[in-house]
Amino acid sequence: MDKSIQLDASAANATEEKFLVMEKANDERQITSEDEKVKQQVEQMAVKVDE
Repeated sequence: MDKSIQLDASAANATEEKFLVMEKANDERQITSEDEKVKQQVEQMAVKVDE
């Protein structure tokens, strides 16, 4: 195998891995914001029950 092809392949793998890591972080952020929305809704419901 040609050295330059190997370098390209490992660079592509590294880029893909970085993308996957970023995507996973993004998913976790979205999950966190969903959790926050649910918490707020629950708190609002609790306030309505108290009134």
